[in-house]
Amino acid sequence: MGYGWSPGRLSEKTGEFWPITLAGYFVQMLAVPALALAENWQVAPALIILERIGKAIRNPPRDVMLSHAAKQMGYGWGFGVHEALDQRYRLVDQVFCWSGGHIRPSRFLPPPPAELRTGKKH
Repeated sequence: MGYGWSPGRLSEKTGEFWPITLAGYFVQMLAVPALALAENWQVAPALIILERIGKAIRNPPRDVMLSHAAKQMGYGWGFGVHEALDQRYRLVDQVFCWSGGHIRPSRFLPPPPAELRTGKKH
């Protein structure tokens, strides 16, 4: 099913972890905005699959780099810190969004009134 070729194996054989990881991020960063701009529903499944392929390309070499970096502190601690930071930023992404040069609460609170955003009374 295609498991013979994997980004993890390729990165181990070539020693090129960063280019393969960055290629996965590139594929993913092309697919996600394209999904938002998809004009019909038939395109969406292909773009979702493409996004997952990008994630499958980037994760194995990223995990190898993480394991090399975690050698000194211990693998459990290294992966634990990585997971904790990953979860923290997922939460921050859910609560805040970047909007017009300002960070504002995203889904949990309504946008601030116009007076607060612009400093002018309307």
